[in-house]
Amino acid sequence: QGQIVRKGDRIARLVSTDFELAVQEQVALKMAAQESLKELQEGTRKEDLVIAESAYQEARVRTEYWRSEWKRRAKLFEQGPVSASEVEQTRREWDAAIQREQMKKAELQRAVAGPRSQTLAAAVANLRAAEAGENIAMRQLEKATLLAPFDGRAERRMIDPGAYVSVFPTGGVAVVHLVDLSRADAVVSVPEVLRSRLQPVSSVTVTSAADPRVTGNGEVISLSDVADDESGVYELRARID
Repeated sequence: QGQIVRKGDRIARLVSTDFELAVQEQVALKMAAQESLKELQEGTRKEDLVIAESAYQEARVRTEYWRSEWKRRAKLFEQGPVSASEVEQTRREWDAAIQREQMKKAELQRAVAGPRSQTLAAAVANLRAAEAGENIAMRQLEKATLLAPFDGRAERRMIDPGAYVSVFPTGGVAVVHLVDLSRADAVVSVPEVLRSRLQPVSSVTVTSAADPRVTGNGEVISLSDVADDESGVYELRARID
């Protein structure tokens, strides 16, 4: 209390651990989204294409093997050495190899074509959402610190250090009474006999009752129309330059 502060000086700060963790989390999410988008924009890597091509060729070889094996066993079945169940099992292996070949072919085609436009659009939207989340978290962290909006004096502290502050649902709590020293109002008690003489006055010179050496010129802001019930005087308020 009584401390002189300059505009931008820190007046108070909330315990910001949760806000800082939220910022770190959002930064990590944004970086992950950036990497995902970058990977999609660069398309399929050459090594991944090689792997996809190799897997497809392997599947083709396997399909051809079981096709030939089925034909061989079917011929042996007609001659007698091979049972019908063996031929049927070979046929199932051939069908499975055909399905695998088709699957690997589709994977290769997708690798060659690269990501679809819908996938890229979703990745861009994910990055924008992560950036928005980071901005919100940063603003919340900034709001955890109360800065002086102007030069002045901390006239009175409204809460004690370490006190619990709830900003919901009202949205704000008075922390300190800060007086703007660049603008001072003088309040003068005017007797009734003088009020009529001050009615047309727009500026006054004020002398401090505590120290006559302190004077100031100011513009009249208001002159009350009703006298105080107890003192019977009128209030004149002037803005001192």
